[in-house]
Amino acid sequence: MWAGSVFADTVEFTGYWKSFLSATDVRDSYRRLGLWDNGYLADDVERVRLKFQCVPSGELAFGMHYEAVLHWGDTVKLRPRLEESAILPERPRFMQLEDEILDDGAVQATHGLDRLWVRLEPSSRLQLTFGRQAVGWGTGLIWSPSDLFAAFSPTEIDREERVGVDVARLILQPHSNLSLDVVGEPLDLEQQWTANADDSSLVARLGTHVGEYDLHLCGGVVQSDLVLGGDFAGNLGDAGFRGEALQTWVDESGQRDYFRGLLGLDYGFAWAWNPYVAVEYYYNGLGEADPADYAPRRMETSVRRVFERGIAYNIGRDYLGGTFRIQPNALLTFQATTLANLHDGSFREFATLAWSVAEDFDLIFGADFGIGAGGGEFTGLEGLGLPDLYFLHGKFYF
Repeated sequence: MWAGSVFADTVEFTGYWKSFLSATDVRDSYRRLGLWDNGYLADDVERVRLKFQCVPSGELAFGMHYEAVLHWGDTVKLRPRLEESAILPERPRFMQLEDEILDDGAVQATHGLDRLWVRLEPSSRLQLTFGRQAVGWGTGLIWSPSDLFAAFSPTEIDREERVGVDVARLILQPHSNLSLDVVGEPLDLEQQWTANADDSSLVARLGTHVGEYDLHLCGGVVQSDLVLGGDFAGNLGDAGFRGEALQTWVDESGQRDYFRGLLGLDYGFAWAWNPYVAVEYYYNGLGEADPADYAPRRMETSVRRVFERGIAYNIGRDYLGGTFRIQPNALLTFQATTLANLHDGSFREFATLAWSVAEDFDLIFGADFGIGAGGGEFTGLEGLGLPDLYFLHGKFYF
């Protein structure tokens, strides 16, 4: 209240409440593994996020996002077994800004800060930000191999907020057509609030604009792995055209280096219901072409590291993805994203129907399920199915 009265013109308070009701079909997965007795997991997650930002001058700004989460249901009961099985790895971060309020085996309450940063901007060409913040690189719509800090999953339900990462970030713009983005992440996988060279990262991204295309070149060290790549985005005729490429030289001797890349097109039609289509081809040299090699490859140290970091989600080799969206009216939006593993013949379907109930209130009905014969990445391996998810997601903004 004091800050609001003193800095009335420089302080901004916003936020949202989100409710997530879900049913997860685990008959052919967790139940067959003996981790759960019933066929479904029923859950409710209530999430409140409060956003604060203060800009006392043109040279200084700071911000904070506080988030409280209340989760009750079957997944809370199952979580200890999943963590023991390494099915739910947590992305490591430098700072410890989260805490558990309650966990009685069926209800879990946590809270913490997912943003906590201070920004110095001594000139229009120089910006330096310290603390927990969002960093998003790349141009891909479904996959993004050059997003090196907190990439979205191809079937991410809510893409409104990236997971905050604890970094120092320097953005330079020496020329109107040239920019340099340098990000350093201190990290120690064994202990928070400390850092060592093997677990820390330092990468840079150089950007420019040529004709109708934005071009970027990135490179550096990510947890001892050397990376070099780039991305582009522009127009091919009336369609959007984008691509990414990233080569990784792993730190471990005896484990292979790998290349990841994608090409994508997207187009919005000037027809009734505003249909939109996007298609991406993704080559994942991190993965394998033979499903029998998925599990051994996933357990290699160099591969496990990028999965735990949250910048890899697939273990196959070649993928084709497509997104289709229509708007029957201004209040309804239907979107379906299909992922196809081109080697094992499995598919993943992620479909949502969003209803704008009011100006500040949205409801989303959705499903995430596998299609195709068993034994594929998106349907289940070694006789075990991949859980299907059905949900209702409510969002209220204030």
